[in-house]
Amino acid sequence: MNSRVLAASVLLLICFGLVSCGAPGGSPPPGRVYRVGIAPWILDDHHKKIVNAFISSLENSGFNSKSNLDVKIQDASGSARAEDEILREFVRWKADLIFALTADGALSAKSISGDIPVVFADVAYPMELGLVERLEFSSNQTVGIRCYVPLEEQLAFLMRMVPGEVRRLGVCLRAGDPDARLFLDEMRELAIKQGTEVMRIEVSDAASLSRVLSDAGASVDAFYLSCDDLMQGAGARLVVDAASRRGVPVLSCGMAAVEKGALGGVVVDEELAGQMAAAHAAQILGGRSPTSLLTLTVSPPSLVVNQRAARALGIRIPPSFMGEDVHVIE
Repeated sequence: MNSRVLAASVLLLICFGLVSCGAPGGSPPPGRVYRVGIAPWILDDHHKKIVNAFISSLENSGFNSKSNLDVKIQDASGSARAEDEILREFVRWKADLIFALTADGALSAKSISGDIPVVFADVAYPMELGLVERLEFSSNQTVGIRCYVPLEEQLAFLMRMVPGEVRRLGVCLRAGDPDARLFLDEMRELAIKQGTEVMRIEVSDAASLSRVLSDAGASVDAFYLSCDDLMQGAGARLVVDAASRRGVPVLSCGMAAVEKGALGGVVVDEELAGQMAAAHAAQILGGRSPTSLLTLTVSPPSLVVNQRAARALGIRIPPSFMGEDVHVIE
């Protein structure tokens, strides 16, 4: 069974098992318009995929912008101040639900939303960050979709793709990103067990990343990019360019960086994340309490390889990959 079939099975489980895709009774309660505020931390192409899948799935559940749904989407462009003001505006607007993306956005939404339910996505460590008490029970108005790929799978992918021993791994992350810091701690703990030293490359912006790479690039056997907005955006190109000059590979936990030239990674299905979040949102708009819903994990992850990057590094895609559902970017 390939990952597309499994992904469809997961969504069917959500729709007909753990939670249903519409409100109780199969359709939203009549006679009112529901207000949904969507607050992306940064609305890049990949967050647009999540948002579009979220809105489309809500419409399939009977919440339609032409009849009973009013949606506001406001991009914070990576600014904490802008994100907080957007969320306060949603509160003044009396939104029925807020859809938040990324750990930064979800933490702000939980803090500011008051009694308004919050559904989140693109968060890897919701329990560790205090968004929910447990994955099985949030204990508050916040619930959502966990976008997490076990680091064992990510490091196994690295070892399969990269010939030779990776003794020193440069892990790149944006300073201050809550998810990225937990990712680094977990990566370091696991890498030590495998005999790999982790070099932390933690920066606040693209300019500081460029400076650090000029010193650090020659001392690592491979780079790994976290899923934060900097390392999946402008930072990805900087790391890819620096690595290319030195002939070392770049692996990523997000699809965006692979499309920008990273060698590959084990990534979350973004559209499925949006669909799963919409299933939760439909239930909440239909009257369910967020505490009655599970925080679910997007599964299965996808293997993705950039063919051009592999050729440039002289890396041959392992034949064993061909028997798996691998997405190859030409």
